[in-house]
Amino acid sequence: MPAKRQDCLNRLLRKTKVGVSVIFPKDIYTEDYLKKQNLPTRQVNALLYIKEHGSISNAEYQQLENISKSTATRDLQELMDKKFIERKGTTGKGTAYVFHSIKVMGS
Repeated sequence: MPAKRQDCLNRLLRKTKVGVSVIFPKDIYTEDYLKKQNLPTRQVNALLYIKEHGSISNAEYQQLENISKSTATRDLQELMDKKFIERKGTTGKGTAYVFHSIKVMGS
C-alpha cells in the first residue's frame, strides 16, 4: 500500500481500549473540490455522475458528454491513472467505473 494511503488510513482508524473506532471524513468529492483538481469539466461531470449513481459505464459517459468512444475511454483511463476511479468487471458491456477504494489491512 502506498505510504500516502496508509497515512490516510491511520488517520481514519484509531485503536481504543474496546476496539477500533472509525472516523468517517466529510465527502470531499464536491464540485468545487473536483474543479480545483484541474480536471476537464467532462471528467468532473463523470465523477459527479458516479457520486450520484454509484458507477458509470463507457457508454453512459459517452451519452452524458456527447463524446466518442475513444475520448470516453481515454478520459476514464486518465481518471484511473489519477486514482479517482477503478474499473469493475472485464472489458466490454459488463465494465463499470466506480470510485477508487482504499484497501484495509486484511482485506
